[in-house]
Amino acid sequence: LAAIDSKPSADLVLSVMSLPGKWDAWPRAEALERLLVNGVSLPAEATMKVIEPAIEQVRGNPYDNQNQWLIARLLCILAFVDDPTVGIQKIREVTSSLTFLPYELREVVTAVSYSRSPAALDFLLDVVKLGARARDFEDVLIEALSNLDTTESRQVLLSFVDPDIPIECFNIIPDRYERLASKVADLARQDAAVRERLFHLCEQEVSPERRTLLAKVLGHLGTTEAVLAGLYLIDDSLAQAIPYEIGRQLEGIFVEQRPYPGSPNTYTLAPRSANAIRGKLLEMAANDEQRKKSALKLLSQIETWRLEHGRPSGEPRHPSIDSGEPWPPIPA
Repeated sequence: LAAIDSKPSADLVLSVMSLPGKWDAWPRAEALERLLVNGVSLPAEATMKVIEPAIEQVRGNPYDNQNQWLIARLLCILAFVDDPTVGIQKIREVTSSLTFLPYELREVVTAVSYSRSPAALDFLLDVVKLGARARDFEDVLIEALSNLDTTESRQVLLSFVDPDIPIECFNIIPDRYERLASKVADLARQDAAVRERLFHLCEQEVSPERRTLLAKVLGHLGTTEAVLAGLYLIDDSLAQAIPYEIGRQLEGIFVEQRPYPGSPNTYTLAPRSANAIRGKLLEMAANDEQRKKSALKLLSQIETWRLEHGRPSGEPRHPSIDSGEPWPPIPA
């Protein structure tokens, strides 16, 4: 009935599935999934009467992988009842009282994020507090915070790069930086205030981790404004004075990859003008003691690209003739 007559027979299916039984946890889960997939709005109270006995049947053996997987399957259903707050509260109770292996929570985290419920963030932060055990699904947590797309979840994502947001986050491993940067860049594209805040952070002293993340975020944005802001992440006193992403961005700005006709996987390199960036680098080379050496290095690299690929039409030899600075720069 759940499969072939879902909506008309939903009440009957829920009533039958809630009857006392033994070793029927799998049919309970399957019936609820059939109803949900076929568009039935599952009432929280009736669904709980079906799920709670099923969880009790299998929670007695926490070391059985099949039982753990079945509990996670039931918890995913709870995220989509008609009152997600009630369902997510039950999910939090179960996950706090049982020991799950990290990979067994991946689907639950994803399901909760798609509930779009404000209560979902509390569960995601519970998972964050697992610390080292959350390492195996940090990528899923980042996706979940993005999927949730509430004001609070956006603040959590931004707190990884903004030290002024007082939210305690997990220490994300470098392997996840690219995924996180992509999600923060999406927020910056949607909200001009976020974008301006990120640009402002580039001029402040931040931790090495946040500096790397900011550089990756600006790399994903890929605009001239982002490149100009990223120049302030340069620091001659650091071992990596020029973040890799900033250098790669500059190359993309000054050297264009043009598709080769008739060969979709081939391109040619051609010069592209970006006088505003050249002018900013010249200003840094003349006046910014913190970034002078790196600015000169980048200006030299740009001139090397010009020798290799030519100078674009209309680009002046001097990047900022009105500044009065000599070109090429003359060391003191």
